Amino acid sequence: MMPGGKVMLHRSEGRRTGTETSFVAVIRDSGDGYECDTYDRDGTTSHSCAKLDGHDWHIDGDGMRFRGKFDAGFETLSGQWYRDTDDKPDQLWMQVTLARQEA
Repeated sequence: MMPGGKVMLHRSEGRRTGTETSFVAVIRDSGDGYECDTYDRDGTTSHSCAKLDGHDWHIDGDGMRFRGKFDAGFETLSGQWYRDTDDKPDQLWMQVTLARQEA
C-alpha cells in the first residue's frame, strides 16, 4: 500500500504493432520499491517490481524489463521495454514516452 493505505492505479490505452491494447496496473509500496499487478484487455495478468533511484525508473517482471528516466519535474517518463524471446534474452520490445495527465 502507498502511505495512508492507498494504491496507485495506472491506465493505458494505445496501439502496439497495429493492434489496439489497454491495461490497468495496480501499484503499491513494497517497502523496498513498488509491486505492480497488471491486467490487460485480453485477460492476461502479470506481476512486476519497480524501483525509483533519483530519476531512474526500473521495472523487472517475468521475462520483461523497463529502463527509463523521468524528466526534471517528474512530468514525463521516457524509456525502453525489453523482453526475453525463446532464443534471446533482453530484446528491445518498444520505446515509450509517457506524460502526466490531469485526473
